[in-house]
Amino acid sequence: MDTRVVRPGLRIRVNLAQCTGAGDCVRLCPEVFVMDRYGYPIVQHSVDMQDHQLRSRVIEARTRCPEQAIVVETLQD
Repeated sequence: MDTRVVRPGLRIRVNLAQCTGAGDCVRLCPEVFVMDRYGYPIVQHSVDMQDHQLRSRVIEARTRCPEQAIVVETLQD
């Protein structure tokens, strides 16, 4: 099962079937990722992805995910 959220220009998904709940994404980018009550990350809905530093940290979280469970896609207008 995936958690999917579309932000302006960006789609962020966490593949919960792959995720082990390591929490690296939450530590790297707590504005976007939070842990649910079961210890798995979910994507918050109120984040402005037009912020380039924030976008860079989302990409870093994807890169550092030990299970490669984070998918980030750029959307075309």
